[in-house]
Amino acid sequence: MMPLFYRRSDESLALKCPECGGFYLQFKNIEVFDVDEDDKNDQGLHVSVDHEVASVDRQLDSVMGKRRHGIVIRFICGECAKQSWFKINQHNGNTLVDFSII
Repeated sequence: MMPLFYRRSDESLALKCPECGGFYLQFKNIEVFDVDEDDKNDQGLHVSVDHEVASVDRQLDSVMGKRRHGIVIRFICGECAKQSWFKINQHNGNTLVDFSII
């Protein structure tokens, strides 16, 4: 889904919740996936930061798939309590953006 934004009085943009349209989204966690596109063994790095705890592993078969670089930011809405994720990833030379309810 295409992300929607609310223009604040200071002209900055606030991301809207994909469920209720509210703009009180709070970070839940952040994940970074780094995989060499030409790596036949799908060896890469996965970094996750969640509640002041950072972890590093090679678990690449989750949100992004095994052959993509990407960033996932998970949110929880302060208005409707739905969880969502904002994904940025690369595929075939394109940078893709998705914002979905989990």
